[in-house]
Amino acid sequence: MVAPRETVIEDFTDQVTIYARRDFPWNLYEVLDNLDEHTNNMLLAAWITPNDPAIEAWIRAAADYHPDRVMTSGYHDRVDLRLAALWDALNDVYSITYVSTSFNIGDALFDGLRFQRIRFPSEVLHQRSANCIETTLLWASVAEALQWHPYVVLTPDHAFVLIDADPEGETAYALETTLIGQGNLEDALELGWDEWEDVRAHLLHDDEGYDVVDVWAAREAGILPMPWP
Repeated sequence: MVAPRETVIEDFTDQVTIYARRDFPWNLYEVLDNLDEHTNNMLLAAWITPNDPAIEAWIRAAADYHPDRVMTSGYHDRVDLRLAALWDALNDVYSITYVSTSFNIGDALFDGLRFQRIRFPSEVLHQRSANCIETTLLWASVAEALQWHPYVVLTPDHAFVLIDADPEGETAYALETTLIGQGNLEDALELGWDEWEDVRAHLLHDDEGYDVVDVWAAREAGILPMPWP
């Protein structure tokens, strides 16, 4: 029996640039026709890692700060007490502080795309430092781990997290995550709500650079957490 001859349809060599998985392209939609800005922003959900053991360790640490020394998931128990316990544990046990080192060499390699190096939540907890988008994704991770409904709120130069306070989404907590290590939870919630009111006004006018990423919707769209480092 004679084997069929192989026919080469096409043979070419091209240069391919491979970026690190921590490199996030903020404006990929400008070079891809099948992508819009909101869908581009939804890709941030890949950095939200609720099943990361580091997130589970944070929740365990938070239990020591809860009045009942427990941390449950869902909305059947008081969210405010668990939110406070998470804040206190992050402040006392992990001593997180604001540090922004987001330079990415990709900007120089691919003209027109804006990349940002975004650390994973486990790296934030290990290094004990983060910028606004990193602390936002960290809090979104723990919120999703506790089966709360988180949102990533984006402005042209900032990010913070919004978390539904009840299963119906009738009330919410807007958290200015960069105040960790600098202020108390009440200050972070007050500032976060002021920022959310400002963002809502911009969203009503469809202003450029303002967006809200629904993490649950991103999961339904097939954007799953990347494996943690």
